Amino acid sequence: MLAGATRWPNPDDLYYVNLSQWTAERGTFPLRDTIFSDEVFPMTSFPPVASYDGLLGTLAHLLGVPAASVAYLVVPSVATALSVLALWRLLRAWRTPLVAVALSLALVFLLWDGGPGYAAPGNLFLIRLWQGKVVLLCLLVPLLLVALLRHAERALATGRSARRDLAALAAGGTAAVGLSTTGIFLVPVLALGGVAPLLVARRWRAAAAGFVVASAYPLAAGAVTLAVGGRSADDFAERRLFRFDPSWFGHEIFRDGVYGLVGVVAVLLGALLVPSRAARVTTGVLALVVGVTFVPGVTRLAYDLVGLGPTLWRISWAVTVAALVGVLGARLAAGGRRWRLLLPAGVAAALVASGLPIWSSANGVSLDWPPRYERGLGSVVVAEDVIARAEPGDTVLLPEQDAITLTVLTTRVKTVAPRDYFLDQLRDVPGFRYEQRLLLVRFANGEVVFAPDSEVVAALDDLDVDQACLLFPEEGEPPYRTTRVVERAQLLLGAGFTPTQRVGRTSCYAR
Repeated sequence: MLAGATRWPNPDDLYYVNLSQWTAERGTFPLRDTIFSDEVFPMTSFPPVASYDGLLGTLAHLLGVPAASVAYLVVPSVATALSVLALWRLLRAWRTPLVAVALSLALVFLLWDGGPGYAAPGNLFLIRLWQGKVVLLCLLVPLLLVALLRHAERALATGRSARRDLAALAAGGTAAVGLSTTGIFLVPVLALGGVAPLLVARRWRAAAAGFVVASAYPLAAGAVTLAVGGRSADDFAERRLFRFDPSWFGHEIFRDGVYGLVGVVAVLLGALLVPSRAARVTTGVLALVVGVTFVPGVTRLAYDLVGLGPTLWRISWAVTVAALVGVLGARLAAGGRRWRLLLPAGVAAALVASGLPIWSSANGVSLDWPPRYERGLGSVVVAEDVIARAEPGDTVLLPEQDAITLTVLTTRVKTVAPRDYFLDQLRDVPGFRYEQRLLLVRFANGEVVFAPDSEVVAALDDLDVDQACLLFPEEGEPPYRTTRVVERAQLLLGAGFTPTQRVGRTSCYAR
């Protein structure tokens, strides 16, 4: 219920849910751009290796509903329930004592892990559990670790690999890439850790079989991506270069204070605390690999070699921090008899006292019942009104949040640009009009525009903009901001636009 009631808009949806909506509306999966055109321009993030977005779109197409209804109203609750079961299954596979205590503490750690830091385990839990990469983290990573452990323990006991174990690894590795391209580099790391107990025992064939079967599809997908010149809409080489710095993303993952202490201690001691001997080896190897990504310069080197860049921080998902926190609590409870629950209860109380509920408004999350789309309520109203006034093929100019929402809700109407950096990969494509799009995006977002009004009007005409919306400043902002938007509204009126609606601070015009 909590997963369905939380609303935490995320701009990444403009790409992923847009792909799903294309499939929902047309019944096909695109291989070219659907954000700015109907497959006229190259896709900004290519190739589209992950199939999760196509799956959601196919379900929406069969049900006759928008893709956003499946992604936002169905997936979070289902994925959250399955993720809790997967976490429980991992703790059981590790032979954790007092599994109920361990699971409870792990969930407390996740639920009160709110606050700054988009990479913190709690902020990558139920409040964002409609995106494929978060489903990969919360559901598939624990299940893959269980499958790898089962393969290792059976091979250690019998001396050979079981077909059903290898089949599970193959399915898990394939599904990981289907959920997110992160699986391309995360699964081989998991597989390396998973077969480490076999390498220690010199069971070379079983180790090779487990690694190859689990990693074959991810590595093949990575090779194909490199071969076809894979690219991302986000230019890591020029945009927000601080993301390469482990001193930055380290604090995004592990918080300060009690939360940071508990999380780091659980990871560092995981190789000693996990009861299963094979799982201890796996946990130790994975913690070591994660530690390597925190060495200064490693993420930049990875980007220069294979294009991974700052996303390499996601290797930290391999250590399943919440599960290790749960193991820590169970170990503390196992140390005594009469008062054995006192220590884990104390840890839980410290986490609650020092943490921030992930569903809190202070974490930027809204609570709504019945469940709503994971977009701002005002932006949904604006986008739906613009769509209702538009004809298929129309181009509209909207402020960023409204543009993202429209891109999520339909592929029949196009925005000038939902986010400015999505323009970069298409800068040199003939007919794209990069400079004019960038000018209009800054115009709509209230940014400073170093161009005469005549160039703005020319861009509106050349891009055939049919509707435009402007976001007026909040009360208390500097007067010059209001003056700027009023002048831009006058420019639209002079270019033949007429007012259509006002929702909150957003005023829209059409011609």
